[in-house]
Amino acid sequence: MIAVLSNGLTLAPNIRDAASMVQKAIGFLGRRTIPATEGLLFQGENSLHMIGMICAIDVLFLDGSFPEYTIIRAERNVVPFRVLWERRATAILELGKNALAPFGDLQGQRLRFQTTNYLI
Repeated sequence: MIAVLSNGLTLAPNIRDAASMVQKAIGFLGRRTIPATEGLLFQGENSLHMIGMICAIDVLFLDGSFPEYTIIRAERNVVPFRVLWERRATAILELGKNALAPFGDLQGQRLRFQTTNYLI
């Protein structure tokens, strides 16, 4: 799926939903790099840890319900072994490092997830 901001800009075109406990536990563990175009959506979560991570990521804390959220906090360049928590969050979007760089202040902006259906 893709993540689109309320102003129509695509935040990330390759988002996966970490739906199962296994997917949530593994996340991006073991990845040396994560492209800025890639992300993981953790619904029903308000905290994350970077224990065992090798590379830094960007993180959005979201409030709302799928597929529409409000961005309540953005953390850029979150380094390994950090723990983050946002009590108001109902979901977290993890993105590759520097994915948020082009977007400036995102707090308060709306974010919508859209499925992509490609016919081959």
